[in-house]
Amino acid sequence: MDPAERLVDEANTLVPATQVLRSMGYRSRLEQDAAEMRWAESDGIQFGAEDPLRLLGWVTMRTARGASWRPAEGEVESLLRECHPDVVSD
Repeated sequence: MDPAERLVDEANTLVPATQVLRSMGYRSRLEQDAAEMRWAESDGIQFGAEDPLRLLGWVTMRTARGASWRPAEGEVESLLRECHPDVVSD
């Protein structure tokens, strides 16, 4: 069955992602040193990523998982078993 809508990480997602970050109260800026890095900040938390879509992903993950955003005990192994059962030994 075909999906009703298919979204792909393309250049046309960068402006909407930036607008969503702004609507969520994040200030964003672009720094161009050796590599281009975008930053978003709100409530004393800074997020950095290569593009606005990744930045929005960071903000969304932090919002969903809170300060304990890092993988919890067993999460990495569980995901590897699910997605790559041939790689993980029991």
